[in-house]
Order: sequence, then C-alpha cells, then structure tokens
Amino acid sequence: MIYSPWMIFSLLQISLFIPIFSFRIISKSASSCFPLRLFALIMLVVINHLTMHKTSAFVSSSLFKNRSSPMYSHLISIRSISKAAISSKISKLMNSANGQQNEKSMNNTKLIAEIRSLMKKESIDVLLVPTDDPHMSEYTAAYYNRREFVSGFTGSAGVVIIAMNQSYLFTDGRYHRQAELELPLETKQWTLMKQGIKNVPTPVDFLSSSLPTGGRIGVDPFVHSVQSIKKYEEKLVEKKNITFKFLDHNIIDVLWGKQRPSKPNAPIRIHPLEYAGRSTQDKLKDIRLLLKESNADGLIISALDEIMWLYNIRGGDVPFNPVSISYAVITADMAYLFIDREKVPPAVEQYLADNKIVLLPYEDILPFLRDLSPNKKIWYDASTLNMAVYK
Repeated sequence: MIYSPWMIFSLLQISLFIPIFSFRIISKSASSCFPLRLFALIMLVVINHLTMHKTSAFVSSSLFKNRSSPMYSHLISIRSISKAAISSKISKLMNSANGQQNEKSMNNTKLIAEIRSLMKKESIDVLLVPTDDPHMSEYTAAYYNRREFVSGFTGSAGVVIIAMNQSYLFTDGRYHRQAELELPLETKQWTLMKQGIKNVPTPVDFLSSSLPTGGRIGVDPFVHSVQSIKKYEEKLVEKKNITFKFLDHNIIDVLWGKQRPSKPNAPIRIHPLEYAGRSTQDKLKDIRLLLKESNADGLIISALDEIMWLYNIRGGDVPFNPVSISYAVITADMAYLFIDREKVPPAVEQYLADNKIVLLPYEDILPFLRDLSPNKKIWYDASTLNMAVYK
C-alpha cells in the first residue's frame, strides 16, 4: 500500500495522543510528567498545522471537487477533532498545574506558620535547618530530608534559615535555577539566597548582620557538626553575644508526623576480603598503634563510609551508597559498632563477634560516651561528628 502525505500526518497525530494520555498513568505525579505531556501537545499542534495545509491542498485538487465525497468529510473531521482535543487538553493541563501549585503554596504557608509557633515556645529567633543527617553525609536517607520537607527544594546542598518574618534558602550555583522552580516563592515568605553571587552573604554572615545582639538560634545538635557550630560561634557568640539553643527535639519532626518516610533499616552484609584488600583486624591494629603513639585512649567514628571500610561491611540505608546508619568506637582493647540490631543478620553478627567487635544499639552512643572517664583523651573528626555526640 502507498501512503500519501496526509495519511502519514494523520497517523502521527494519533500516535502523539498516546503519550499525552498515558504519561499521567505511568508517572507517579502529574507535576513530574507535565513537561513531557506539554511537549507532546506542542508537537501535536505542529503536526496538525501541517495536516491542515495538506488537507487544503487535497481539497482544492480535482479529486475532492465534490464536497459530498466521504474522503472530504473525513479530512475535515480530523481537523476539527484535533483542534478541539488540543485546546481542551492544554487547558486541563494548565489548570491542573496551577491547582497543584496553589495547594503546595497553601500547605507551605501553613507549615511555616506552625514552625514559627513552636519557635516562640522555644524562645528562639531563628531556626537552622541544614541538609545533613547525624553523620554529615553528602547523600542522605529520605528519613533525614527535613530541609526538603520544609522548603520543597530537592537539591543535595543548601541551608534553610527560618526567621519570624521571612524564610531563606542558601544554596550554591549548581542549584540556583532548580531552587527558583521548587521554592514556593509565590508566597512571598521565601527568599532565595544565591551563594556565589556578588553581595550575597553566607549563612553565618547573614545571621551576624540580621540578628540583634543577644539573639537566639535554635539548632538540632544531631544534624550540625562540631566544626560548623564552632564556625558560627566565632562570628556570632564572640562578637554579638548571639547564643545557640540546642533543642531537645527537632521542631520539623514534630510537624512532619506520619508524612515522614520510615527510618532506614536495610540489612548489612560482609564485604569479602578479596575485595576489601585488608582484614578488619589489620586495620584495627594500625589504628591502635596510632592511638598509642598519640597517647589517645579512643577514637569515635561517625562518617558512615569510614565505618563500612573499617569493619569490612556494607549496607543499604542511603540510595546508591552502600552504607548503614551507625557509629563506631575504638579503644586500646575493644571495638564497638552502634547500629539497630534488626539490620544485622546472624551471619554478620557472627562475623563481627569473630573480629571482637561488640554490637550495641544505635541510640546507646550517648550514654556509652557519658560513662567514659572524663579524663579520657578521645579522637574525633570535627567535620563529621555531630554536636549531640560531642557534648
């Protein structure tokens, strides 16, 4: 069969209707598939335009001088149906996107108001919401994505500062455009601070210039490193007598409620020696030798990748990162792993016991360290150890 040009155009039109109506079915959300569906509609408009021209050419030909011809009626019908369907679908897509945006803005406005209400009860002027988890990981499990929950911004780097009259997101040049699209800027209660742009301050400089003398900053000590807090203190506490209040609970968690993703609990596994290269006992021996040379009594390890390397184990708590939420403590004669026990299969538990590694619950890290003699000299990495453990 020989296909004429107008038949090919008609087939293209029909084929483009498939993604328009199916993207919503296969996608998890209407907003994520909106660009693809809109693109299909635009292409449909182009094809329809070309079809109309082809139709006109055929209609004016001698073949269709008779307007009562069934073929003539068919072509005119295609043009009418295509134009009506396109207009209707574009209208529905736009209304759907606008409706979702309005709902998102309303929910965020309510959330920020509730956060500020809790801030007043805590007697703090601003709340710091970082990207970090308790281990200062570059990539975090969804359970710890508090900054994303409160702002809608999904980039991997950024800090939110919530004050009583405005909220701010600080992020670097990789995410300026993304933040513009994801932040509910239309509510007028968010300001995007594009770090790296001239005259845009860092979070610490912003707080130094905007907070009054004697102001109070609320922080969750579990998600701020020792290094970051000390950096803030150098400019804020010493110069303007601004104080930090280490909160007993995270304000965001109180409001997150049932919407919060579940705590990661992927099982850990043994990393075979043939791939690890060195045994755990060899690594522990080297660490203990360094502790002895420095007259140190122990080492706290918070960075997840370092713990996995040291004990030759792997986990799955963070997407695309083979790590497990845990702490490790090494002394002259003992090694400890603080982890949720349900994540440790029997074979791994036996492997750890064979390497004289004591398993303790993840939450026991604080009482364990409190029970250590205050005169003990303990090593730690200030860039990865959180303030709660440090205190």
